[in-house]
Amino acid sequence: MIKVFPNLSLELGYSINNVSLSAGNFSARVVNAQINYNFSTKLLTSTTIQHNNIGGGFLVNWRLNYIYRPGDDLFIVYRESRDLDDPRQALLGRTLLIKFTHSFDF
Repeated sequence: MIKVFPNLSLELGYSINNVSLSAGNFSARVVNAQINYNFSTKLLTSTTIQHNNIGGGFLVNWRLNYIYRPGDDLFIVYRESRDLDDPRQALLGRTLLIKFTHSFDF
């Protein structure tokens, strides 16, 4: 992880997985980049971009985390996956998720 500024960090990754199956052998290569930006201690964002050579898949995952009280969060996540090998069927999926956590003190 590289901390560019106190509130901005970058992370790059690359992995190779050699797989041997009875049907054949293949190598899966995955490139991963993550960007984290903290607007404040209560508002945080994270973006992950990933590409793999199996099927030409490309994935973007963006998350916003709002900590409105310690231990209680609101998450908004947007995820999109695309196939870069086939421009006619480029969009594979798109998702928007909202998660709200709230703790009760007794």
